[in-house]
Amino acid sequence: MSPALKRYRIMAFAVGFMLLALCVTIVLRHGFGHPGPEEIVAPLHGALFIVYLITVLQLMVEIRAKFTPRSALLAALSMGLSGIIPGLVFVVEPRVVAFVQAGPQ
Repeated sequence: MSPALKRYRIMAFAVGFMLLALCVTIVLRHGFGHPGPEEIVAPLHGALFIVYLITVLQLMVEIRAKFTPRSALLAALSMGLSGIIPGLVFVVEPRVVAFVQAGPQ
């Protein structure tokens, strides 16, 4: 497994868990009127998401020669969206890892 793929996996799980935590803190704030945790979790998720996007770009640069532009673009879009749609990263990450490790079809 390449270093870029390892970084992607780590950041995918970190961003996925932080996004779920952010959803919980939003419910706490708007459902129960407790804004405290959101003030910590929201900026932390934002910073991690930026680092996540950088790791996605690094992975795309590494695999761009192996795959067609269309398949690489679809992989990049799915990885990017998985950082902003709660729970999607846990579905996309194993598929991206299998896609990259399998190589061109």
